[in-house]
Amino acid sequence: MKIEYMNKELTIGQQYTNIVYVCKGSNLYCLKATHKIWGQCALLIANSAHEFQNRLNLNKKLENIGNVQQIFEFSKLEIDASAKEYIQTYYANIFGDSSYLLSTKYYTCNIIQHLKTLQTQLQKVDCFKQLLLAVKKIHDLNIYHMDLKPSNLFVDNGAIILIDFGISVAVSTLEYVDNRSAYVPLSDICSGSINCAKFDVYCLGAMLMEMLTTQTPNSPISLYSQQHKQLAQLLNVSAADLLQGMLEPDQNKRYSISECLVHPFVLNQSEEEFFQFKLTKHFKIDHKFQTEMNKLSQENLQKAALEAQNPDLNAFYYFLETMEQEPESSSCLVSNLINTEVEEKKIQYTMGKIKGFSSAILLSAIQTCNFDLEDLDISD
Repeated sequence: MKIEYMNKELTIGQQYTNIVYVCKGSNLYCLKATHKIWGQCALLIANSAHEFQNRLNLNKKLENIGNVQQIFEFSKLEIDASAKEYIQTYYANIFGDSSYLLSTKYYTCNIIQHLKTLQTQLQKVDCFKQLLLAVKKIHDLNIYHMDLKPSNLFVDNGAIILIDFGISVAVSTLEYVDNRSAYVPLSDICSGSINCAKFDVYCLGAMLMEMLTTQTPNSPISLYSQQHKQLAQLLNVSAADLLQGMLEPDQNKRYSISECLVHPFVLNQSEEEFFQFKLTKHFKIDHKFQTEMNKLSQENLQKAALEAQNPDLNAFYYFLETMEQEPESSSCLVSNLINTEVEEKKIQYTMGKIKGFSSAILLSAIQTCNFDLEDLDISD
C-alpha cells in the first residue's frame, strides 16, 4: 500500500485521507484517518516486521472476543516519491523504510469520559463488572494485557473495548515488564517473578479505586492496614475489602479475576451478605470446631447475640486478622467469641471486644457450622 502526497494532502492507498497524528502507543504510532467506506479509523503504524506479525497473531487469537480492538486491514507500506519530502518534514519518526499499517476502528469515548456520564455508584460498579468480564475473556485464552489503564480502555455502544496490546504476553509468569504507569504494582516488577494474571488484577484495582475515590493508590494496600480501614470509612467495608484484595502486595494472596466477579461488592449485595462471604472464606470447619460449637448452651448463644447488636469495623477486622494469624486455633475462636463466661482478657486477645460484633456476624458463624437455631430466640 502506497503513501502518497497529492493535492497538498497525505493519503495511504488512496483510501485513507485526513490523516492526523494521535499518539505513540506501545511499540507503534497511532494516527487518525478517514476511510472512503469505513469512515473514521485508527491507523497503527509498526516499524518492524516482528511487531507487525505479533499484532496480527494476537488479533487472530482474539478475533472472536467482542471486547477487543479488531483489525480491519493490514499491509506493508511503501513511500511514494511524491510523499518523501513531506514525510521527512512532518512524519520522519513515524514512517520508515519498513513500516506496516494495521487499520482498526477509531474509538472516541474512553472509560473516564464514560464514567462522567454515570450518575450512581451502582452504574460505576456495573461498568467495572463489564471490565472484569472483558479481561477474564483474554485471560481464559492465556493472554495477559500488562498495561491496563484508562487510556487503553474505551466504551463503544455500551461495551468495554480493550486496546493497545503492545506489551501483552501469552505466558503466565515473567521476570520483568517495562511499565511504570500509575496503575501498575511496582512491587511486582521488582519481585523478579511476576504473576501476569495478578498483575492485571492490580491494574484493575487501581482503576476501581480511581472510579470510587478519584485517586490512584500510591502503593499496594496491606490487609488491615490503616489505609485499608480508611477506605472502609470512606466507602464501605465491602468496597474496601475488594480494593484491598485487588491491591494486595502479596501476589499469591491477591484476588483472582474469578474471585472479584463473585465478590459481594461487585454483586451489589448487602453488608450482612458481605460478612457471610468473609466468614465462609475464613472459617475452617473441622471436627474440633463442630465439637466446640455443640458445647455452647442456647442461653449463651442468645445472650451473645443480644449483646452484639452494634457492628464495629475494627473489631471485625481484628477477628478476621486473628483467624489468619492463628489458623490452628480457629476451632476455638467462635467458642471464645460467644461464650460470655470466658475471662475478659482472653476475649480481648482472641477476638477483640465481644460487643464489637453484630448479631448477623455471630449468626453467620453459627450457621457456617450448621448449628441448630430452630429454638433460639434472638429478639430484643
